[in-house]
Amino acid sequence: MLGAKEKRHEDDNSLMFKRLASLNPPVYNGAADPEAFKDWIRGMERLFDALHCPEEWRVGLAVLYLRDGADRWWATVRERQYEPRFNWSTFKELIKNQFYHVSLQKMKENEFMQLKQGRMSVQ
Repeated sequence: MLGAKEKRHEDDNSLMFKRLASLNPPVYNGAADPEAFKDWIRGMERLFDALHCPEEWRVGLAVLYLRDGADRWWATVRERQYEPRFNWSTFKELIKNQFYHVSLQKMKENEFMQLKQGRMSVQ
């Protein structure tokens, strides 16, 4: 049986989920697209900040918006959430290491540096 404090915490968490869901959060499917990854992280953080979502709830709420490969990845590492000091920053680092490969990031940076408008380069 839940105590009054635990019940209030559960109710608050449920309310936060409903508020977040009503804002139609972005989903991330694990695509090898750095922009999609950064957009998902940025979108979730913007919503968390707007809702004043407590740090300790962010991972639990964010993983509800993982699909396909990203959801399968989370299923393999989800036990890590119970490690001491596991938080939203830790989660972001883990998911970034999995889906935002350095080689892909470098490729996108090189594409950007090669952009031209007429005869003018980005530089």
